[in-house]
Amino acid sequence: MDYPTPVTVSGVTFSRLGTQGLGLGGWGSDINKPTDSANQFDVDDLSWALIRFENGSALQLQVSWAVNNETQFVTEIYGDKGGAMVGDQDQVKLFTRLNGQESDIEVNVARSGVSSYQHLTNNFVRYLDGDSTAEVITPEQSLTSVKIIEGVFRSAAEGREIRMDEL
Repeated sequence: MDYPTPVTVSGVTFSRLGTQGLGLGGWGSDINKPTDSANQFDVDDLSWALIRFENGSALQLQVSWAVNNETQFVTEIYGDKGGAMVGDQDQVKLFTRLNGQESDIEVNVARSGVSSYQHLTNNFVRYLDGDSTAEVITPEQSLTSVKIIEGVFRSAAEGREIRMDEL
């Protein structure tokens, strides 16, 4: 999206499963100290956010480590000329119109053997070595991300949309 300027953030957060000692892999409970998990649990287990941008685009995030559903990692992109779905295990499906008909195209993604974390680290090292083509997040982009996250939590706490100029 070429880092459009965010204008507003709305968010809701929930802590419903972890406070019961439930969740993926036993998160939300302290197995070393069998006391009331509600007193120990201090993090949300489900968050939703809507970020509106100056250029009219929007980003919706749904993030959870504990839900009553199957584990899934999905990114969906919607545009006026097509869309895409990127799923777990590098599954990619494109949606568009071909010859006037709605079409979906599955894309085979060649695996490089490099994880996303390794890719991030390799780019950072390339940048430090002076490679101007290395993809690196700028300090300004990082600060904007932190402000968006702060806006999500503030919106959830206050029950209202937060303007980025309030942060």
